Amino acid sequence: MQKQQGTGENPRNRRQYDFFAGIFGMFLFLMLAVFTTAASAGQTTLHWSQPTTNEDGTPITDLSGYKIYYGTATKNYSRTIAVGNVTTHTVANLVDGTTYYFAVTAFNSFSKESRFSTEITRKIPLPVQQYSLTVIKEGRGTGTIASSPAGVNCGSDCSEAYNAGTSVTLTASPGNGSTFAGWTGACTGNYTCSITLDVARTVTATFQPKTYVITAAATAGGSISPLGQVVVNHGGTTSYAISPTKGYIVADVSVDGKSVGAVNSYTFSNITANHTIDVSFESDRKSLIIIDNGEPGTFSTGVWAKSGGTLPYGADSLWARAGATYTWLLNLPEPGVYEISMWWSGLPSRATSIPVTITHQNGQETLKINQQQNAGMWNTLGRYSFNGEGRVGITAAYGSAVSTCADAVRAEYISGYMPEIIIDNTDANTSRTGAWGISGATKPYGKDSVWSRDGATFSWNFKPAHTGAYDVSMWWTAWPSRSAAVPVDIQYEGGKDRIYINQQTDGGIWNTLGTYYFAAGATYKVTIISQPNPTSTCADAVKFDYVQ
Repeated sequence: MQKQQGTGENPRNRRQYDFFAGIFGMFLFLMLAVFTTAASAGQTTLHWSQPTTNEDGTPITDLSGYKIYYGTATKNYSRTIAVGNVTTHTVANLVDGTTYYFAVTAFNSFSKESRFSTEITRKIPLPVQQYSLTVIKEGRGTGTIASSPAGVNCGSDCSEAYNAGTSVTLTASPGNGSTFAGWTGACTGNYTCSITLDVARTVTATFQPKTYVITAAATAGGSISPLGQVVVNHGGTTSYAISPTKGYIVADVSVDGKSVGAVNSYTFSNITANHTIDVSFESDRKSLIIIDNGEPGTFSTGVWAKSGGTLPYGADSLWARAGATYTWLLNLPEPGVYEISMWWSGLPSRATSIPVTITHQNGQETLKINQQQNAGMWNTLGRYSFNGEGRVGITAAYGSAVSTCADAVRAEYISGYMPEIIIDNTDANTSRTGAWGISGATKPYGKDSVWSRDGATFSWNFKPAHTGAYDVSMWWTAWPSRSAAVPVDIQYEGGKDRIYINQQTDGGIWNTLGTYYFAAGATYKVTIISQPNPTSTCADAVKFDYVQ
């Protein structure tokens, strides 16, 4: 046969092509293994098996790749993807809810393709709607929230997305020392929270510390603070102050039914249970001594008769006139500072300036009382130091129209005895500015007193050995030219107080300036400031009496 001209075709190449076409006829049967994984929204993944032999059983040696054909109608493929020599590929950009038809071909190095493989079908699902579930933790306690099905672990993960319609159960677990206080938001109550997610939901879990109740009670004669019920958080601390009233002492303190002794304070620490604290007080026989009229330790001069006055102490009171005296003898159980008080009954005829004399460790002090006021109650006469025995005496006022009552006296223990400290104007622990001369006024304390004017100052320097409260008193000599408003500055722990005194009266006696607190080892000053000419100002002595 005559050789054909001008085709440019290599007979050998043509034979190769014819041969490959033949083997790809066989490939159709091999392609029956094409399959897909489950489709997801917008895509599906195809897998197929690679053929290894031709139809006649010879090995395939010229396989270059594959093409995927697909469309929305069977056998009508509108799109093609060349994927190379692989056996899996994900087809993307598919329309949700649409059914697609897929087939695969193979091609060789000459770009010659086999026939289509067996067709497979996949419907791309619509996207799954999801809603978020968010958990918020509140409160001062601790705890975690877990979900079923899993997802929320709050703790660390407090928000999770679930498919629409999913029923989620949340369980709250309080931490050590905490309690679950309940749900708010998408759930309420204190139990397990169950939610169906048809929209986004938010739920709040509140944890609070466990709380316990401390109950405090006290008998008469004192107080405990705080009183009643106190709510305390788990692991918390609360302290109690126990204070007997005057004339009483702490008898016992019981915590949860067990005595802890006669303590003045108690602290509950690391509280993990309810507790009780009960305090009992008893009368302090040592600290409160009352002597009524007619009792042992009283004596009188003159004529005293039973009074018809109102509000007597005990069964009755007595009355007298014209200088009759009545005395209460104080037989005190131990040395110390005592507060002396007096009780009288009331009548319109009572005198208004009745002398009362207190005999104490350091001498006597006479003061005047007004019995038209404050009847039927204890009236404080002052605090004095006693070393075992003392006396309180009243002298009936003169006058046929006035009466004086003698009823009862009380001595109340304040503190252990401490000697009074007196600083005279001649002592070393004084200082001055300006000119101070010796005064000619009568009744100085000690050897003499001094005087000045026009702003000169005189200071008494006090350095206490014991910390506490002291009654501060001043002694001056009276003179017609003395100022009636002399400023005195009293320095004490934490501040300074200015008072004004009238030196035209009350000369030659101790005059109380007030009670002030001083710290041991520190130095304090009481300073008097002299007033302008023509007045004069006296500087004499200052006394410090420890009271508590």
